[in-house]
Amino acid sequence: MPVSDLMSELTPEQGASLYRPGYRDTTPPPTLKTDGETIALDESREIFHPSFLMKNPNSGIDEKEFYFWDLNGYLVLRGVMDEEWLAQANATIDKFEDQIVVGEELAQGSKTLAGTGRPLLGGLTQLPSPYCDPFRRMLAHPVVEHRLNWMGASGGRTGGGTAFCSVKGTSGHSQHGSNEPLNPTRGYIYQNGRSYCEAVTVTWQLRDVTEADGGFACVPGSHKAYYPTPPGVRSCDDHMGLVKHIGVKAGDVLFFMDGSTSHGTFAWKSDISRRGILHKYSSRNFNRSGGELSHPEKRWGDLVSGMTDEQMAVMRGPDRDVFTKNVPRLEIADGSVVASYERGGALYSKDAPKGPVAKK
Repeated sequence: MPVSDLMSELTPEQGASLYRPGYRDTTPPPTLKTDGETIALDESREIFHPSFLMKNPNSGIDEKEFYFWDLNGYLVLRGVMDEEWLAQANATIDKFEDQIVVGEELAQGSKTLAGTGRPLLGGLTQLPSPYCDPFRRMLAHPVVEHRLNWMGASGGRTGGGTAFCSVKGTSGHSQHGSNEPLNPTRGYIYQNGRSYCEAVTVTWQLRDVTEADGGFACVPGSHKAYYPTPPGVRSCDDHMGLVKHIGVKAGDVLFFMDGSTSHGTFAWKSDISRRGILHKYSSRNFNRSGGELSHPEKRWGDLVSGMTDEQMAVMRGPDRDVFTKNVPRLEIADGSVVASYERGGALYSKDAPKGPVAKK
């Protein structure tokens, strides 16, 4: 049967499915619209490509922010704090400067990042009023919480802010994170149209920071890397041009994927001390540093009474493991399950038991 005769016997929709691509009169191709039960020819020939993952114009998400976050693993919001708020926060740190504690040197053998220990001031939200006020304003702030929700740390909790007060000569912090080795609760996944990052660090900037000063730096996009970070990149002694300093202004807020994005700091070189208030947020799905509810007897009460140490080990609540032997492990020895309390070298949670906890 000639093609012309065949087409005359078919419905327009059937004929559309037999069109020959590549000809002027068939480009663009016919469009068939469907709803699962009916089919209709759309004379406009516009693309019809159904999806149940449609953009929500009422979500309040800035598409450029979402793209930047998904691509780079960090995000900076400009000018969140006003001048009065900044002045109050800086004045408080000045007043309690004698309580700053110098911590460990974090360059981890790097020649580029070498220096003295990192000065920190904690307990900011516990200070007496009015000194705590500028720091309590940082908690449950709508601008921050909105981003945390779409970033994936919904239900996020923080232990309160810590002021990073680096002075000239303070060491940098070698690059760390990049989800090495794999830890699902601290990784990054984009799936079903949503960002899933369950560990997000938020830093409120109280002073301008330029690359000449030092401060926060990261490897943008490393949250999607499939290969381990080379030692030279971690130390910044041979960073391959991959480690990027993130410049900020007083009043800005920096978000980054803690654990997913390779991040650290350059050594501080400015005569003016660094002022950044760092909050570590965890989703409802894991605990960074132990706590009361990580202990089975606190979490379950009488339910765990009489359990063996092996049974108690699997009844623990969420706890930061740091990947290697920091919470009780179950091992197989001579065909039996035994609880191991051997600790790794990167102990993070002080709540991990050092030995058997079951009452004999």
